[in-house]
Amino acid sequence: MILNYLFIGVVFMFVIDCIHYYFYDHQAFNKIKILGWKEKVVCGLIWPIAMFVFKTAFLKAYFK
Repeated sequence: MILNYLFIGVVFMFVIDCIHYYFYDHQAFNKIKILGWKEKVVCGLIWPIAMFVFKTAFLKAYFK
């Protein structure tokens, strides 16, 4: 059970990194800094909250 939770957190942070590197040159991502290891570990542990915040911010920036 706990391994599934951690695995989903790792996959979630991998997807976030891929999206960030893919859209790094986009105008909406100019003010966003690259996540460090501390932020990645915390987001990996609390990924449901982080996923909600990311989706909200991404959609606001993308459709602005």
